[in-house]
Amino acid sequence: MLATHESDLAYVVAGDGESLQGPSGRLRVDVGLLHAKVAAGAEHPLIRALGPVRRVLDGTLGMAQDALHIAAVTGAVVEGAEASPWVAQLVSAGLRGLEGSRWSDAAGRIRVHAMPSVELASRVEPVDAVFCAPMFETPARAAPGFPLFREVADPRPLDDATFDAFLRIGRRLVVRVEKGAPPPRPGMLAVPGKAVDYWVCGCVDGQV
Repeated sequence: MLATHESDLAYVVAGDGESLQGPSGRLRVDVGLLHAKVAAGAEHPLIRALGPVRRVLDGTLGMAQDALHIAAVTGAVVEGAEASPWVAQLVSAGLRGLEGSRWSDAAGRIRVHAMPSVELASRVEPVDAVFCAPMFETPARAAPGFPLFREVADPRPLDDATFDAFLRIGRRLVVRVEKGAPPPRPGMLAVPGKAVDYWVCGCVDGQV
């Protein structure tokens, strides 16, 4: 067990994998909510919003739920940005732990980068699409360990500088928001889901 920089948190390496533990719960890569999303195939709102993709930048990697979904359904390589070093370490270990499972191929196409998304956007080659999901105040459905995730993850909203950086490297930008929330910018196309919405900004040759 390795103590983190926070006295009430612990990074635990055990026989069943690695996890971050604290008073509000236990955080680890969990695929429990993934099966239903993948079963929807190309009809899932996120996949429809992304369109045909071979490379995607996930600007809010978190515990890689969305990255696994995207990689599993589309076959794309996902470059994932995670600003929290503890979460980046945890998700890297969790993806390795999926080797030999149903999700092994998808996990192998996810590249974890321990850095803010705007920094990753300045380093990678252009991608087919950028996806980001700023943290909700009250998510309708959350993976196990979400309260603890809120404590250690980067809570910053999608600001103009990051939005513009995403548009410079992606032909399309997809932003997930709470159901009924307005678009981050005017003129974006809505792809509604059951519990959340996706706003899409198309981009051709760097121009909106």
